[in-house]
Amino acid sequence: MVHGSDDESSVRPVFRETVADPAAGREQLSELLVLLDSDDRPTRLNAAWSLSLVAQYDPGAVERIATGLATRLGTDGEGEPTAEAELAFAYLRNRFPETVSEVLSDVAKESAVEDVRRRLGERGGSLARSDYISGGMVSRDVGRTKVPEGNESDPRSVYQNRQNDGEEPEEMKDLSELLDGRVDDLDDQRRAAARRQGREADLERAAGEAAIEDITEESRFDRLAIVAPGIDGRYTTIFRTRAVRGNSEEGIAINCFRTPDSDRERFAAEVTDALENWAAIADEDSVVSLFDWASSPAPWMATEYAVRTLYDRTDVDLSRAIRDAVTVAKTISHAHQRGVIHAGIDPYNVVYADGFMSEGDRPLVKNFGLMNVMRQYFDPSTLLDPRYAAPEYFDRSYGDIDHATDIYQLGAVVYKLLTGRPPFEGNYNEVRTGILNTDPVPPSEHDPEITNGLDEVVRKAMAKQKLTRYETVSQLVSDLRRAAE
Repeated sequence: MVHGSDDESSVRPVFRETVADPAAGREQLSELLVLLDSDDRPTRLNAAWSLSLVAQYDPGAVERIATGLATRLGTDGEGEPTAEAELAFAYLRNRFPETVSEVLSDVAKESAVEDVRRRLGERGGSLARSDYISGGMVSRDVGRTKVPEGNESDPRSVYQNRQNDGEEPEEMKDLSELLDGRVDDLDDQRRAAARRQGREADLERAAGEAAIEDITEESRFDRLAIVAPGIDGRYTTIFRTRAVRGNSEEGIAINCFRTPDSDRERFAAEVTDALENWAAIADEDSVVSLFDWASSPAPWMATEYAVRTLYDRTDVDLSRAIRDAVTVAKTISHAHQRGVIHAGIDPYNVVYADGFMSEGDRPLVKNFGLMNVMRQYFDPSTLLDPRYAAPEYFDRSYGDIDHATDIYQLGAVVYKLLTGRPPFEGNYNEVRTGILNTDPVPPSEHDPEITNGLDEVVRKAMAKQKLTRYETVSQLVSDLRRAAE
């Protein structure tokens, strides 16, 4: 409450309800207007403040409030209008002068015009001057308001008119400041509530898109909760998710695969085979963890959450670039030793967990074997960055997609790590022509700190003919380490 009181009579439910939801306060207007006539001054003050707050949030209620107040200011008989009613009327007249002017004109028409003019002039001072009643222009003179004389706790206090020399009455200033502050607070609360509601609606839509309830039934988790809207990836839509199993809880990613328009059963079976191969090598620290997967209600997988990629890499020193290159190469070597071909190595599939590029952070590799499945159902150019693609992706005369393809594309990723740029640039046709017909600019021409030994590692890995590339990734790792010494 603006004006607190230890008297329970002032702390009425209607005041609490109005503060909680002033925009819906129109339903409380009758009770608030009656409370203006209370013998308890804090009650009257709270009623005046509440009426003003309702008017601030619901301008459509101003006419009704002003009519109730003007009637009290102009009433004949034993009842004397209270200073609190005058204060609320003054606030409305200051904030909504045109509406109040129209109300006073209507009140005058319903009564004896001269009598109303006289009574409002005597009791409301300049808050209800005759020029308002006559429906003329709103006066620019703030005029007078009544201030109490004597003991203000005595309900018999006499209120007299006092000129304010064109300044806003102090009581109205206090009320305005209190209202403005409360309105700002409520606006902040409403904006925060709107953001929460919007976020809840977004998460509800995301849960529907992911069919999270159906996935939970198929998964090994006790409960799954989407905590952020989905991110569109190349193969999947990625949902950041809170997973609960037993007494443990962790953040994971639920990946919902793009599905083709036809052959969906065959597609689901092939995705499942690829995921089983990925799971077989997931004991390697630098392989993105694959926690679970299923083909129902549509193919999905649960992985650790890591969406920041090598594309997001900021400039780092050469030693860090070489260290990351060795880590990625060892990860591919580990997969090859288990008979798993990646087939889609590029910066998108080299990711960093939270704490991206911080000291001690290391790159992780994801999506093992999925490129070979996805390219049978979707345009390969949407699944692999062509600047890192091996020649055999553009011309099958270079051979099939196999472990040698991984070696070429690993060389292109090492190029990116060392130089911060792709080995070939331009539009699709220019990139394709470059990969099939020319060699990339040696990394050392981009950075003089890069040694000729590192140039040679990249050149050999990215040889156009498979027979002239490294036979194994292990050989590439050895040469990379030797060149870095």
